[in-house]
Amino acid sequence: MSPVSRGRKSKRSNKRAKPCRSNPPEKVSAYRGPSVAPGSAAATLNRLLGPPERPSWFDESIKRVLDNARVVMSASGPRELDQLTAELLGAELHRAVHRERQGMWFGWWFAGLVEAETDRIEEAAGKSSAEPLLWLLHGLAAMAPPSLRSKLMAPNRAITRSRELPPWLSEVPRLAATGEVCRMRDAYGTRSAV
Repeated sequence: MSPVSRGRKSKRSNKRAKPCRSNPPEKVSAYRGPSVAPGSAAATLNRLLGPPERPSWFDESIKRVLDNARVVMSASGPRELDQLTAELLGAELHRAVHRERQGMWFGWWFAGLVEAETDRIEEAAGKSSAEPLLWLLHGLAAMAPPSLRSKLMAPNRAITRSRELPPWLSEVPRLAATGEVCRMRDAYGTRSAV
């Protein structure tokens, strides 16, 4: 009797799919706003109304984050820096969600924050005001997508090396989620989460 007739799946062969030949991926440039699939309703609206404008709350919010960068200097290790950075950014995003109610393009906001962060670090290169920004830089790099992480870290390596920074600070961008399964309880009962 075959495995299929007994309700089981047959074994698959270990053939690997050949990689398709396509154009090499393009380099990611500065984030220009939210992307939309061609032919979608959003693409049609963009064609009719024009591309979305940068929301007005971005600049004020980014300035607040950079002005409060000194908060992350109380971290005593990589995980704590990651937590303090997440709390700093989370407070701004919470404010945006509850007060602005429009222009919720958080990827675009984060890219703007990265750009403003690197600009401000270059301006404050030899000053003591650069140190909190460097700590925040490492915290942002830990949560940034790879394309933005390279933009954050590459031009600032010389500035970072010239400073007396804690040795653990260079480990922060390499942080990864643990992947542990935890039991969490929400309003609907017990749920599993990673």
